[in-house]
Amino acid sequence: DSKLGEDSDHQIYFHYETNIDENLNKKIPIEGKTDKCETNRLIEITEGSLHLEIEDIIYWFIGNKYFLKQDYAHSLTSFQKIKNEKYQNEDLFFCIGVCNSLMGSFEEAQIQYKKVLNINPKSFNAHYNLAFHLEYNNKDSLGSKKHYEDALALKPDFFEAHYNYAMLLLDKFNDSLGAKLHYETALTLRPDSYEAQNNYALLMQLKFNDKKAAKDHYIEALKINPN
Repeated sequence: DSKLGEDSDHQIYFHYETNIDENLNKKIPIEGKTDKCETNRLIEITEGSLHLEIEDIIYWFIGNKYFLKQDYAHSLTSFQKIKNEKYQNEDLFFCIGVCNSLMGSFEEAQIQYKKVLNINPKSFNAHYNLAFHLEYNNKDSLGSKKHYEDALALKPDFFEAHYNYAMLLLDKFNDSLGAKLHYETALTLRPDSYEAQNNYALLMQLKFNDKKAAKDHYIEALKINPN
């Protein structure tokens, strides 16, 4: 996860978990006979569809390697060279989206996440990152709310989703009770989060006038970060 942006004093988390490690170790079968080197077969490999397919596989692996090195510009260039529809799948679109997100091309990133959701409406990562961009970059609070709800329905134990959603509910919808619920869930998942402890203390102090709870969580926040 990466702290890509801030909203006033609140930290917003962006998620870029991918299947790259898994895909690097995955053997990609190439269809066709390999026990003969006939003339027409060699022509197909050098000039035809199989040659293009091999190129796409190479671009995929090169893109993965650059991504793991955090060289997102070269990673994106490699991914964008993949033309075979067989490999234009949700993994590829998500990786292209993440590269664009991390390079600041937020509109293009959203296009890619929507492509992922067209293929797989149950992609937690695409819902989560789209929710992030809709709120932080597009100021589309309703759209962001929907995608956070979809993300949490798919992965209810994800700390960052509860944390971001709590901020959204409080800042954009004035939903103190909803924010309280999601901060509490976030703290159950990550009691060592300074930001969550501090924000929950502020919420209890300013919205619920619960001085004891506020004090307790300020103390917990100070234990985590005395500065």
